[in-house]
Amino acid sequence: MSEELSRVSFTIPKKMLSELDEAMKDQEYSSRSEAVRDALREFISDYQWRKKLKGDQRGAVIILYDHDVRGLTDKLLDIQHEYRDLITTSQHLHETEHECLETVIVSGQGEKIRELVDGLMELILDLREQAREAKDWETADTLRDRLNELGISVEDRPEGTTWRVEHKVG
Repeated sequence: MSEELSRVSFTIPKKMLSELDEAMKDQEYSSRSEAVRDALREFISDYQWRKKLKGDQRGAVIILYDHDVRGLTDKLLDIQHEYRDLITTSQHLHETEHECLETVIVSGQGEKIRELVDGLMELILDLREQAREAKDWETADTLRDRLNELGISVEDRPEGTTWRVEHKVG
């Protein structure tokens, strides 16, 4: 038995449409509608999974950052101290002359872990916003591009900046 279908219309950037068409061809979809339905199923499934991420959880949060950014190290430490009940250990590595890699092992309630990650993202977005306000486009663009490389999409809207985890392959 098939579901009743509804017709909808939406607007997407031309580049995204080209990427959709290429992915459709590679995966032998018969129509854009079929491909978009599959993508929406995955989006909804992922959302529902993240929403249900409750109860006792364990994981790692990995942060790669430029220690030359004024105040960043102090803010990262403040956040770690604020969530000390979740953080079982952390390791700090000097990757390059300017970059540090912080690995934070967490254990606790899923909701609190999500809160920690959201706080770290807000810190990065605040730094990016400060760079934009100072018209330091290079820093703002670098932060956005680095997040994008990690699979995190940043979008500037009139009502503020939003972010989401993208599914990246390869």
